[in-house]
Amino acid sequence: MAGQKQRKDKRFGINRVIEEVHRAYDFLEQASVEAAMKTLKEEFKFGPTRLARFKEAYLLNFGEAAERMALEMRARIEAERQKMK
Repeated sequence: MAGQKQRKDKRFGINRVIEEVHRAYDFLEQASVEAAMKTLKEEFKFGPTRLARFKEAYLLNFGEAAERMALEMRARIEAERQKMK
């Protein structure tokens, strides 16, 4: 059909979805650690050493919690797939 604009495919490919999920994870990680550190510094008077120790432990725990949640989501998705077969 001459003269008609071709419609762009606006669907996300799997790689794009993975990229967006990683971007969202990074955003949430950064926002949560900044808010927590600000609170600890201003409300609880944490100094640089305690803040550094907190940040290290917090990021480790954040990563472990995110991994656990991802595994739980994968298990639920797999269970749904099995039901559809």
